[in-house]
Parts: sequence; structure tokens; C-alpha cells
Amino acid sequence: GRDVFVGVLGEKDSLLYLQHNRPMSNYLVAENFSQLFVTWKVALFDRDGKSIEQLVGRERQLYLAFFVGIIAVMLIGVIVTVRAVIHESEVSRMKSEFVSNVSHELKTPLALIRMFGETLDTGIVTDEKKRREFYSIIRKESERLTHLINNVLDFSRMDTGVKEYNFEEADLVEVVRSSLEAYKFHIRDLGFEIESELPGELVMDEIDKDAISQVFLNLLSNAEKYSEDRKYIRVEVRKDSTSALISVTDHGVGISKEELKKIFD
Repeated sequence: GRDVFVGVLGEKDSLLYLQHNRPMSNYLVAENFSQLFVTWKVALFDRDGKSIEQLVGRERQLYLAFFVGIIAVMLIGVIVTVRAVIHESEVSRMKSEFVSNVSHELKTPLALIRMFGETLDTGIVTDEKKRREFYSIIRKESERLTHLINNVLDFSRMDTGVKEYNFEEADLVEVVRSSLEAYKFHIRDLGFEIESELPGELVMDEIDKDAISQVFLNLLSNAEKYSEDRKYIRVEVRKDSTSALISVTDHGVGISKEELKKIFD
């Protein structure tokens, strides 16, 4: 083949003939020529003049590099698989925690709706002002219950990648005001002080009222859950030259820097 040359060796492996005119000192293998020329040998030479030891060493290096490459690929595969499993496990844990929390939160508005509904049904409340107050509480808790259910539905839609938005012209201030009104009884019942600074109106060209209401109520819910001794919530809506801002401020435990990076994940 083109990688080896044939040569003839004489006594003491002196080179008598070579298929190529390049000088060769190392042969790969040699065999006695015949019984007639007992001192002659037929030899094979590497094209680059390397010995059998050098060629074997090179092959060994190639196989070693190939083996190391396979090990590296396998390790990368294992790492990727482990990370994927950990991620899926974390997502599964978060889903279970979400469902558990929502299930617990559903009990409060349902219990209030049932309690005030049964109270009104007995007819023992005869004062019209008190009756209107109970009806208002039932309506607000129904709206809060709707919000919780929408959270579950949105979670499912986002998980499957089919979340849709309905954009329309609407008053952002009215969206925040009505959402706050629906949640106010629950928040105040927990002992929170609520302050709000809302302009008269702020009409936006394209907003999804339901989506904004849900985000706002989620912020209120977080402020409620993670506030400790200082039960204070401030709601503010304002507009600058390019955007509108809804701000929910509390004196809770806050969010760590590590978790802030994941807030929109």
C-alpha cells in the first residue's frame, strides 16, 4: 500500500534495496528471504520512517484520545440528564406546592360566602344596611374566588404554552380600583392598613384587563403572605412619558437577590 515500502536487508540489517529512494533506518517487520539467501530479509518500512514502536505508540495515543472523548461525551450526557431530572423534579415540586396553596386559599372565600349566605338565608338579619354589607362581602369574596380559579387556569395554560391575551382600550386606574375593592375586605380582615394613590383615570390603548387584574391581585396576595409585624400595603398608579406603573409596596421580608433573578421565569 501507499503507507509502507518493501525493502531487502542484508547482513546486519544493511539495506540492499528499497522500493522508495528515501533513506530508511527503521523497519516495521522483516522475514528471511529464502534458504538460498539466508542472510537476506524482506522488510516493510513505514512511509515516514517510523519504527513499529513509534507506530504502536501513535495508535495508542489515538485510541486514548478517542476513549477520553467518549468518556467526556458520556459525562456531559450524564450531567445534562441529571440537571434535566433535577429541573423536572423542581417543577413538579412547585406545581404540587402551587396546587396545595391554592386549595388552601380557596377555602377562605368559600367559607365566607357560605357563612354570610346562610346568615342571610335564615332571615335573622333584618337591618337593610347590614344586609347590603353582607351582600357586598359575598360579591367581593366571589370575585376573589374567581381570581384564584383564574390563577389555576392560567397556570395550566402557560404550562402548555397556549396563554392568550385580549387587548383593548381600558382605564387602568379603574382596573386597579375595582380589583383592590374586591380584595380589600380580606386584607383588612387580616389587620392590614391599606393606602392608595390613584389618579382620576388613565386610559390605555391596549391592555388586557383580566391579566393586569390578576398580576395586581397576585402582588397583593404576596404582600399579605410575606408581611410579618408591620401589616401595611400601599398601592399607587402613575404614568410617565412612555409607560404606566402599578406599584404595590409592603414592609414584608422581601425577595433575596438570588430569587430576584428568577422572578419572571
